[in-house]
Amino acid sequence: MENMNQSMIELVAQTPVPTGPPTQPGGTGKSAGGFPNIFFGLMLAMVVFYIFLFRGQGRKKKELAKMIQGLKKNDRVVTIGGIVGTVVTTKEDEIVVRVDETNNTKMTFVRQSIQRVITGDTEETSR
Repeated sequence: MENMNQSMIELVAQTPVPTGPPTQPGGTGKSAGGFPNIFFGLMLAMVVFYIFLFRGQGRKKKELAKMIQGLKKNDRVVTIGGIVGTVVTTKEDEIVVRVDETNNTKMTFVRQSIQRVITGDTEETSR
């Protein structure tokens, strides 16, 4: 037992004490990188978020504006409130929609309240 303790002490005494900059886990001997690597990583993440979040929303806004400007008489539309009807007349900022065919009930909406146009068996969505 005493002999084993002696060998352990000798082994610990022979281990060199590390000096210099800290190393990465794994012992490659290179420094961790520090601020520049973290900064560029964050900048890259922000660019990716911008591309996926804001650019897609801008494109959809443009498509919606184009669709709203292209509304014409007899288009079937769905409003943001879920009301389905047929466009009767269009004005500069307003659209008159017939919502009930039997009673000829009409409602007036601002153009921005139109969510999508229903054309035939396909829907042109703005979501």
